[in-house]
Amino acid sequence: RVVTHEKGERGFNVFYQLCAKRREDLTVSNTYKTVFDPKNLRYLSCGECETVEGVNDKEAFESTEESLRALGFTDNERRELWRV
Repeated sequence: RVVTHEKGERGFNVFYQLCAKRREDLTVSNTYKTVFDPKNLRYLSCGECETVEGVNDKEAFESTEESLRALGFTDNERRELWRV
């Protein structure tokens, strides 16, 4: 299990993807956008590498979602998977 990572490294990329997607979805409140900023989440910020050049985490999240649909996950199962 990964509990920390070295400077310049990211842990599980799906967490960064989820944050990118949630920040986009939360257009009403800047407070919640701050909550989903990887810089404000200890586990995601410990490597000081919240973004990767050439990687669009929001697009990667959409690709992950499409893969889950292709594997037969229902809408409800995917919602439960991403529930924070």
